[in-house]
Amino acid sequence: MTDITVPKGWDEWRLGRAVGDGLLVDVHEPLEAVPLMQATVPAVTAPLNDAGFADYAWIGIDSYHQWERKQWSELAGGLNSVEYQLRQEAQAHPDVKLGLIVEGVATSGIIGTQLWYRGKGKDVFYRTREQSLRLSMIYSWLYQIGKFIEIMFTADYKSTCTFLVAAYQSDQKESHTTMQRYLKPITWTPNIQVEMLMAIGNGVGIGEAKAQALIRKFGTVWQVLSADPKLLATTDGIGKAIATKVLRKIGRPDA
Repeated sequence: MTDITVPKGWDEWRLGRAVGDGLLVDVHEPLEAVPLMQATVPAVTAPLNDAGFADYAWIGIDSYHQWERKQWSELAGGLNSVEYQLRQEAQAHPDVKLGLIVEGVATSGIIGTQLWYRGKGKDVFYRTREQSLRLSMIYSWLYQIGKFIEIMFTADYKSTCTFLVAAYQSDQKESHTTMQRYLKPITWTPNIQVEMLMAIGNGVGIGEAKAQALIRKFGTVWQVLSADPKLLATTDGIGKAIATKVLRKIGRPDA
């Protein structure tokens, strides 16, 4: 693991690291959390909240991570208290990446935010109480909070545990291939003169190779378009026909 600074309060005795690095679960979280996670990754309860951390925490390959779990009912019940808690956790451990898990299902209600719950043992959600705080206000708050910390949405607690396990495993990897097939770093510096000449020569036979040859010989687009037609035609790959077409395209009467 990369040499990183151990955050204040992250000691073996208080956070249970004596059992080895793993996914730490606050002692106040649901009892089924650790058994659910231990089926896949090492997990142990620890007094995270007492040490100023969020509900879940772990050590990644190059950084520390913590996630606070809040249900929609808590957000709809008052955003100020949730924001205050997140601010306290971020300030207490600025070197630990903080994320927010929003758990449950909520929709716009008649007067505010309609909350839903999953039926026991069923893949069906039932309508429950409606909170007066408008859903649009909560989304607006989440949008602003998302500029500072990561936000993840889950449908129920089992889904929350699934996400936490997946995030923990991902943070143990030194490299990732996600999006690398699509987001390739630029390893070359484009020549603006070549690009301009390609744009002018589009449709008359001047592609990248011919444009590069012309710029190498004449230096600039202006010099290319000002050159004698016969001289232009002597460039590798150009010839009289292409030289005539490109000069006539820009209105040269002598081409």
